[in-house]
Amino acid sequence: MSNKFEYCFGSRILIYSPTASLIKAAFELNKLAVFIGAGASRLIGCTGWADLARNYVKECFRKHCINYLEKERLLQENEKLHSTDWYDLR
Repeated sequence: MSNKFEYCFGSRILIYSPTASLIKAAFELNKLAVFIGAGASRLIGCTGWADLARNYVKECFRKHCINYLEKERLLQENEKLHSTDWYDLR
């Protein structure tokens, strides 16, 4: 298979599969949606999973969906799950 290059925003990009051509066509038709994960939302100030869970538990308690003991147990579990000492970083 020979390499084919095209230009997008003035940059030379390698088109190596039909999928790449479809992505380029979707972009040109203003129909491309890009999903970025792995913490990219944190860069713009969104809360992480631990904060989201903590806020949800507190809101459930405030709305009387759970009692005080359930709230405390869930908050403790959340802290255990999101602390770095439960797995080896090496």
